[in-house]
Amino acid sequence: MQKALTAAIFLFLFRCDKSHRRAAMGCKSSKQGTLAHMNQPSGKRTLDIAIIGDSGVGKSSLVNALTISPSCMYNFPLRQRTLQDECSDLQRRALLPPQDPGRKMHNKMLSNKKKFLAFVEFIKSLQKNVDIKSDPATYFNEVIKIYEKTFSDGGMKEAASKVKKELEELENTELHIAITGEVGSGKSTLINALQGLKAEDDGAAPVGVTETTLNPNAYSHPKYPKVKFWDLPGIGSPGFSSESYLKKVDFPRYDFFIIVGSTRFQNCHIELAQEIQRMNKLFYFVRSKMDLDMSSMKRNYPKTFSEDQAIKTIRDECKKNLLNFKDSSHQSFLISSWDLAKYDFPHLVETLEKDLPSLKRIAFLFSLPNFSSEVIEKKKSALKSHIWKISLVSACINAIPLPGLPLACDAALLLGSMVAFYKMFELDDGSLARVARLARKPVEELKAVIKSPQGKEITLDLVKKTIIHTLQCFLPVSPVSSLASAGVSFATTYCMLWSFLDNLSEDAERVKKVLGLEECEAEHLRAKQNWHKT
Repeated sequence: MQKALTAAIFLFLFRCDKSHRRAAMGCKSSKQGTLAHMNQPSGKRTLDIAIIGDSGVGKSSLVNALTISPSCMYNFPLRQRTLQDECSDLQRRALLPPQDPGRKMHNKMLSNKKKFLAFVEFIKSLQKNVDIKSDPATYFNEVIKIYEKTFSDGGMKEAASKVKKELEELENTELHIAITGEVGSGKSTLINALQGLKAEDDGAAPVGVTETTLNPNAYSHPKYPKVKFWDLPGIGSPGFSSESYLKKVDFPRYDFFIIVGSTRFQNCHIELAQEIQRMNKLFYFVRSKMDLDMSSMKRNYPKTFSEDQAIKTIRDECKKNLLNFKDSSHQSFLISSWDLAKYDFPHLVETLEKDLPSLKRIAFLFSLPNFSSEVIEKKKSALKSHIWKISLVSACINAIPLPGLPLACDAALLLGSMVAFYKMFELDDGSLARVARLARKPVEELKAVIKSPQGKEITLDLVKKTIIHTLQCFLPVSPVSSLASAGVSFATTYCMLWSFLDNLSEDAERVKKVLGLEECEAEHLRAKQNWHKT
């Protein structure tokens, strides 16, 4: 049954006189009135609007405007409130044109964005409140519930595409670290230490007592080629100019600078730092060769030597040297390139983590050697914050059904991720051979304590077997027939990767123990205590 609404709009130029008010009260058409009749395509509803006013006030123009776009009735807040108060919901809808397809797409995108953000918060909350080791069944079921609650009415493909781009951005993130300082300060040795190399290893920076660096030389990390360490020419020569120096070394290229001094910070260090700061780049003062200083002081003062007091003396001297630097918030970090766990290197890492953008921070963290339990734990935590992304992409993009199982996944993506995890924890064959050589230990001794499958054993067949094993652990708890395949795939691969990461971090700890780094760990704790005292 067709219903109608009649409304009157009175137009006047300056004021509403008695004739207008009488017409409004009667709402009758006359020679002064014009009728706008509009039929909306959606639904059988007719809306009749009488437009009344004196000649020349624009009745016909308003009719034409309303016929083309009835929504212009809502151009003014007072008119909008009046119509909303006096018309029913269906009558108000009759004033509006059919929704623009572009607008619908925009609303859908906003809805999918809200779903994605809600999904991320659900996952973070689950990681915080449910322990997968002590209660894996609850964890598995909660992951599926979160997945189904978020994507029950669509949006999972869009979310998967978004996180796929995020994973690609992380993989393609470049980090350029500039190491500079005076000749013989240990720049090249520090670069090699950051990569876990010795000067004789392939790809290592050459080390010498004379200047070996005349032009900026890049050394790509052996496992992460997009992380580059730049050995810059020495500073402090006669006539040194920080401005011309930075032009020569292509200043904009680098993400941050490490300014190295081996004895004391001089005017050339301060001048360079001020020029870097003026150009809004990050920089850090590093006092190197602490191991040589400690050994020398111990030989010279065998009876009264105290390492803590010696460190305090050097730290105070560094502060004194930097008094002329305008920004007193910049501290100097005392390090030994031969023992990164000692002294202040862990605090340099923490400072960089705070200062660098998120993707570059993660790239820097993954490139570090496993010199302490703290680094291993940070790597595990960073990776766990990304495995849900890998699982979502695996379940929704390029997913291939696994025969006999109620799920489909991108097994190749999972394989690549697991191999990458191995390298990040330095458990691949190349990394194990390198750290064994540095520690002068047989590589077989390191491999003997690794309980996870060896690097060469990680194949597509192993990935599929691990998925099957993970799913079988939960099948009795969760009736698969009631679950969407994508949800099961996401939950299964998520739990599998989570467990795999836990096992790898435990293997990395065992390898660290065999390497004899417990003493370094104790030194690391002492260094933290000394740092907080200062």
